[in-house]
Parts: sequence; C-alpha cells; structure tokens
Amino acid sequence: MLRRWRRQGRIDERHAQRWAELLSQPLPVIRRAIVACGADADDLRQTSPLAGLLSEPERRRIFSQGR
Repeated sequence: MLRRWRRQGRIDERHAQRWAELLSQPLPVIRRAIVACGADADDLRQTSPLAGLLSEPERRRIFSQGR
C-alpha cells in the first residue's frame, strides 16, 4: 500500500519515509510506535498505510494493550 500511495502521490514524502523506516523494524517496535502518545505518533496514525487491515475490534484491542 505504501508503495502505491507514493507512486500515486497520495502521501507526503516525509510521512512515507517515516513509515518505510518504521515498517523495516521488528514488530514490537512497530507496535509501540503506532500506539504511542505524541505528535509523531498522531501524524503516523493520520497517514497510516495500515488502515483497513484490521477490524475495529482488533484495532481497539491492540490500541488498549499498547497503552
């Protein structure tokens, strides 16, 4: 999804780069980043290429476990 968004110009390059870097990390690092508090985490969630991959109950469960 991230590659397609970049190709179509649907994501700001700085957010695309941040996601590319994050997605190259181990799963625990990704998990901590996507549930973190703060401006960077908020920005990531607003531009997430992961949108739609999880159901709403799954997303809520992961989010609640990460905090």
